Amino acid sequence: MTGTGTTAPPSTAQLVFGKYEVLRRLAIGGMGEVFLARQVGVPGFERRAILKNLLPELAVQRDFVDQFLDEARVIATLNHPNIVGVYEVGEWQGVYFIAMEYIHGVDLAGLVRAAAMKDTRVPVPVAARIIRDAASGLDHAHRATDVQGHPLRIVHRDISPQNIMVREDGVTKVVDFGIAKASNKSSRTRTGAVKGKIQYMPPEQLLGEPLDGRADQFALGVVFWELCSGQRLFKADTEMQVFELILKKPYPRLEDVVDVPRDVAAVVARMLARDPTDRFPSCAEVGSELGSYLAVLSSEVGEPRVADTVRALVGKELEARLTQSNAFATGIGLAGALSPPTPIHTDQMLPTVRGRAPVSAQTGMGTPWKAGAAGVAAALVLGGLAWALIPRDSMPAAPPVAPPAPTGAAGATDPVPPPARAPPVVRVESTPPNAAVWLGREAMGTTPVTFRELRPDVEYLLTVELRGYRPEELRVKAGPGEEVTHNVVLRPLEKKPPRDRPPPTQPEVRAPAMGQLSLRTTPWARLYVDGKAAGQTPVYRLPLTAGKHQLRLVNEPLGIDVTRDVVIPGNGEFSDTWKLK
Repeated sequence: MTGTGTTAPPSTAQLVFGKYEVLRRLAIGGMGEVFLARQVGVPGFERRAILKNLLPELAVQRDFVDQFLDEARVIATLNHPNIVGVYEVGEWQGVYFIAMEYIHGVDLAGLVRAAAMKDTRVPVPVAARIIRDAASGLDHAHRATDVQGHPLRIVHRDISPQNIMVREDGVTKVVDFGIAKASNKSSRTRTGAVKGKIQYMPPEQLLGEPLDGRADQFALGVVFWELCSGQRLFKADTEMQVFELILKKPYPRLEDVVDVPRDVAAVVARMLARDPTDRFPSCAEVGSELGSYLAVLSSEVGEPRVADTVRALVGKELEARLTQSNAFATGIGLAGALSPPTPIHTDQMLPTVRGRAPVSAQTGMGTPWKAGAAGVAAALVLGGLAWALIPRDSMPAAPPVAPPAPTGAAGATDPVPPPARAPPVVRVESTPPNAAVWLGREAMGTTPVTFRELRPDVEYLLTVELRGYRPEELRVKAGPGEEVTHNVVLRPLEKKPPRDRPPPTQPEVRAPAMGQLSLRTTPWARLYVDGKAAGQTPVYRLPLTAGKHQLRLVNEPLGIDVTRDVVIPGNGEFSDTWKLK
């Protein structure tokens, strides 16, 4: 794919997929690519779009085609202002593609991050309005039917802060139905397979049980909790520990973490009920409860107020990205045509930082695509990728095109291109060192980091992070050939003073040695340890005192009642899988 000159009018640009000018590739992975494009038509008509295409070499494999089109089948049936829109799904010269709505805004992960950078939080009324609108969009998906009126039973299954976006004008959009479960999908998820981000999964999804719209409600409740508090609800070092937090541990109450109205805390608590029957019957009722809370506030909390919050937190970034988008649209990054069977590739336009391979060789923006997933990696918003998720200025401009030589002039010579400007050298250091440096969502390494492929006179927004310290934003800009060094001084997080402990009134008694029990059974069963109820299988790292214990496993519908003895090792784990009869 080659760049065209800035003087070329739009009518002369070559098109892909019949009607789109590709402005910039956003990601590439194992199944396809994602592009920012503009749709052109009659003179004066133009709109931005997000294009996803399946790599042509995979288009001959039925499974990959089905997986790619499954997402299209789901979102093409949905028509709601709070769900990302689809313009068209098609096949062009052997390449399958989806054209979707372009969202100029930020996802909730970016919104929370921006608030933390400014030592603040998203206002609770604004958070409630965003979640209310997202619940409205999800309820529409849950109730969707096909053209014959048959229920599609759509469950998103991957609601998370990355998959809820807010446009600059305050409109909330649910995106990325790439792993959604629906009755009109031709491919089928393997029974018991777990897909999505486990920090936002309800217990029934972790256990591989049947799902309905209340599963998305639980995930939305986690997002609501985190949007209000600015903290992660289920935070642990390993996936197994996250399993335990969701399945067994008491959830922290939102009102114990941050000051929120009682009505909001009650809604969040009900959305987070472990038992689906204890949650709201539908996301529509979630929206109704939050609507009642918003209605009693003295000031209206509508899309304009949400927009004000978005602009206050990320307005400058959105403005810069819009400027960059317009620059690409006038020819800086205009792409050429797609010739089958070669997929759209622009490796020559991708930068190399600190001797690393081009971004495409690292599967896009640093997050690998998972084989079999109908779309790009979880770090991308598949339904409407926003500039908030794109590494700012992560691709240099196309080489300048020399003006054409005068025609008909005697002795005319070939045009001489202007000399290329030497890139600047920017070094980022930190105190203390070994902090992670991020360009958008792309990890650039740990300090000290040297950038040698930045464009001259272009401002880049970097984030410097180190565990135990406040993250800091750094704006860097340097002229041609200039060498600049930035040293970021990180501030440690405030530590709460330890609580005074009264002196012990009696000698401490040494606790007995402890071990853990991990047990899977086929089929599932209710578990009793030494006669006491301990949940149901599977169980992971259940703390037990070391020594012999009696386990009783009961599945009444199947007439199973089994008793076995196990020995739990001290400071160790008993782990096994049993087939019950």
